[in-house]
Amino acid sequence: MDASTDDDATLSDFVRAQDLLERDGQLAEYVEVRRWLEDTAREFQPVETRKGYLFYTRRSIRTQDTADSNAMSDNTQLVTDIDPDASSRQRRDIAIEDHEYTTSLLRTLFEYVRRGRMSDAMALCVESDEPWRAASMKGGLFWRDPQLEDAESTDRVGGNINRNLWKHACAALAHDTGNDSYERALYAALSGRVDEVLTVCVTWNDFVWAHVNAVIEMRMDHGLRGACVYEQAPATSFAHVQSRRTCATDMAQVFDIVESLDGCVQNEARDPLRRLQRALATNTFAEYVEEFAQALSPETDVRMVRVVAHASLCVRQSGAELPEPAVSAVLEAYVDRLACDHDELVAAYVAQMPTERQTHVYAQFVQMLNVSRDHRMQLLQRAERHGLDTHAVCRAATLAGVQPDDLLDSSDPSDS
Repeated sequence: MDASTDDDATLSDFVRAQDLLERDGQLAEYVEVRRWLEDTAREFQPVETRKGYLFYTRRSIRTQDTADSNAMSDNTQLVTDIDPDASSRQRRDIAIEDHEYTTSLLRTLFEYVRRGRMSDAMALCVESDEPWRAASMKGGLFWRDPQLEDAESTDRVGGNINRNLWKHACAALAHDTGNDSYERALYAALSGRVDEVLTVCVTWNDFVWAHVNAVIEMRMDHGLRGACVYEQAPATSFAHVQSRRTCATDMAQVFDIVESLDGCVQNEARDPLRRLQRALATNTFAEYVEEFAQALSPETDVRMVRVVAHASLCVRQSGAELPEPAVSAVLEAYVDRLACDHDELVAAYVAQMPTERQTHVYAQFVQMLNVSRDHRMQLLQRAERHGLDTHAVCRAATLAGVQPDDLLDSSDPSDS
């Protein structure tokens, strides 16, 4: 056992997970992609909070217990106990009003998890008098013992020391066909499964999130496997709930899987903006911007030109290498669009081009404008503030405006 393994054996799962994210840059990127997918999920209307667990079922049971009740025959299929397992244990129903609320509640819980709002999901459970649901979801927190990190710490131990066993239990709930579809999707998402989550996905964003979430959980499990300060509980009895689908192993496979789907999701995957997002998420933006530059034409959507131009600048600023001719071509196309309505911004974008292109592009822009002398001077002043060589720009613009016939007309008469 090497030194790093010995060190890991004395750390809590929480610290080991943090260390894994710091060491594995690709995994950290996947987490950021998942957060982006959560932040950009479509809006939804959460269910209202309702106090009193199974209120209508409880009332019906009290009615049945009344000797002179006439409702006895109408409710013989209702449960006789009020606990979370009563329906499955007795194979009886709860009141229709409670069933409808529970269905809406489960969907809301999934939608909250889908958007990374776990705290909102657990708060809704507690406020709706179903704290046991919050407890079942909280098992995903990594176990943490502050004293293993700092001997003088007085913080309390938290998280789940048997998180792996909890994930298998969640998978079992997701695998159970007797449960509500959103309940299955909820626990599938928590355990990193995709089978049941995909059944409630609607948009391209949903499908990508389901697969990215599964990839992250798989890589976290693999990275945390091994030496540990405690002996984990066995989970061999859950072998029958293994996922039927082959999980993607990287971001490129995630997008390939989603793009292979039929219907509107496949059409959405072909959207130009989705193709750009795929390139950014899979670190293939350099290839993307080169293809985009080659396909530029006057018919290219100005919105995509704007987005790709700004994405190029951001990616380049992050330190990534991009093909300069392609980036310059995109910026020039964007400058052409800006010249019509926002000429005051042109200098800022021309300054991001290679030096040898700056003078030519800005001189062409200034020469083609039909504006007053004062406005032209303001544009040159902006160019100077952005570091452009205004003297070279003026010379190039002047030469561009001189026609060959003008040169002949200005020749010395004595030469004739």
